[in-house]
Amino acid sequence: MCSVSWLQNNQSLSICFNRDEQISRSKAHPPQPIFKNGVTILSPTDPDGGGTWLSVNDYAITLCLLNLYEFQTINNDPAKPKISRGILVHNLAFCTSLENVITVIQQQDLAQFQPFRLLFISPTEKQELRWDGRNFEQYALPSFCSSSSVETQSVIQQRIEQFAEYHPQDVKAQLNLHQSHYPQKGAYSICMHRDDATTVSLSHLFINQNQVIFNYHNGSPCENHSSTTNTLMLNPHTQKHMASLFNNSFHS
Repeated sequence: MCSVSWLQNNQSLSICFNRDEQISRSKAHPPQPIFKNGVTILSPTDPDGGGTWLSVNDYAITLCLLNLYEFQTINNDPAKPKISRGILVHNLAFCTSLENVITVIQQQDLAQFQPFRLLFISPTEKQELRWDGRNFEQYALPSFCSSSSVETQSVIQQRIEQFAEYHPQDVKAQLNLHQSHYPQKGAYSICMHRDDATTVSLSHLFINQNQVIFNYHNGSPCENHSSTTNTLMLNPHTQKHMASLFNNSFHS
C-alpha cells in the first residue's frame, strides 16, 4: 500500500514515497545514517519488521519497496514463515550498482519472501526488480508506481490515471500530487485514508550533483506533522559523475 514517483531534469532527481500502512502498525523511526563496507546510507526503520521500505546511499542509489499483493498467496505456506521484505531492502541498501543489487538478490532464497516490487532509482538507471513468488524478473521503471491491498487493480489503475492527468513537471507539483485526495479522500486517493489503514509518511528525496536531501514527513501528507531533514553527501567519485551527467543531459 504505497505510491512512488520520480522526476528528473538536467539539475536534479526528485523522488516521493507515500508509505501506506495498517493503523495498528508501530510508528516508524525517522531516517538515520548508517556506514558499512565503505558505503553510507540513509533509511527509516520499521520497528515491527526490523527493515526498511526506502533507502538511499552515497552512490545516489535509491531503493523503494512495494508489496506485490496480486501474488501474495503464492508459496504462502504457514509452516514456513516469511522473512520481512524490509530486511532484504536494508541489506541491499549498501550495494553500489544495479548489477550489484541483482547479484545479491539472485543469491537469496527468494521463497523466504512474500512477492515484492523493488524499484531501483538512480540518476542514470531506473529499473523494477519483481519477485512474484515464482519468478524474478526485471522491467523498465515508469515514473509512477503504486500498490494497494484492497481492490488492488482498480486502485492502482485509478492512481496511474491520476498521475498521467496531473503529470507533474516540477517538485512542487510532485509533492502536491502526493498530498492529494483525487477523486476523493479514501482508499483510491494517493494520500490514502481507510478505516484500517492510511498513508503514514511521505518521504521526499532530492538528489543533485553533490548531495541527497532527505525530508521525512512522519504522518499523513495532508496533515501537519513533525518532519526531519537529513543531508547525505555523495562520495567524490559519484559527485564527479553526477556533475557530468546533470550538466550534459535531460531526463523526464
